[in-house]
Amino acid sequence: MTRAIWPIARMTLVEASRRRLLLALAVLTFLVIAAVGYGFSRLPQIGGSRPLNHDDLMQIAAILTILTFFMFSFVLSFAAVFVAAPAISSDVESGVILSMVPRPIHRSDIVLGRWLGLAMVVAIYTVVATLIELEVVNLVIGYLPPNPFQAVAFLVAEGLVAVTMGLLFSTRVAPMTGGIVATILLLAVWFAGIVGGIGYSFGNDTVAAFGTISRLVVPTDGMWRSRRRRWPGGGRQRTPSMPAPRRASPTCSGRRGGSPACSA
Repeated sequence: MTRAIWPIARMTLVEASRRRLLLALAVLTFLVIAAVGYGFSRLPQIGGSRPLNHDDLMQIAAILTILTFFMFSFVLSFAAVFVAAPAISSDVESGVILSMVPRPIHRSDIVLGRWLGLAMVVAIYTVVATLIELEVVNLVIGYLPPNPFQAVAFLVAEGLVAVTMGLLFSTRVAPMTGGIVATILLLAVWFAGIVGGIGYSFGNDTVAAFGTISRLVVPTDGMWRSRRRRWPGGGRQRTPSMPAPRRASPTCSGRRGGSPACSA
């Protein structure tokens, strides 16, 4: 790492801390965490006169935690894109870059310094917000998903991919254009992942390959799915309190009617 990368990264950190976008995002994040904590605290009362047992309560908490992190991953990706989109292009439009290029600083150092500073902002915000969210859920209802640090690591990686995309478009197009293009690309990859999952469910290799290719091009959807599979509730599971599915008796196969046992 050359000497110019870290000063540029530090300058990026200072500039990001002065933006109202990050302040507003931090305030909204804590408000959402408070609202989620209150919602989880009301879960034991959703059964009314028939309270839920511990297994059902943990299953519902797992599903709601996945939905909460799904919402947070969207907010993180879009915020990272729009924070990184004006990082280079705004300096070019304002002429600030002209005072930096003549100095003995490589252009790659400027880009890497910007990326490092924005990556630190996204990583710190993601780790702090997700750990606070998990701790609030744990204190309120006593649920802590397994492998939480792996899930947070995947979420940080998803934010870094979004930062890289925003910074990439920032070197070529205007800030607003770069943010819009990167956002549309993220939404397209998310939709392609859904289509690929449908194709996988129905055994259609062509449609499933469509989702796989999209995850290789932009791996945000694949990171989300990897994080989801590490938590219970990410797929169809049966808790001990749920009755096992009824299986037809071998003596009743192929019959239409017959004894009452076969029609039950």
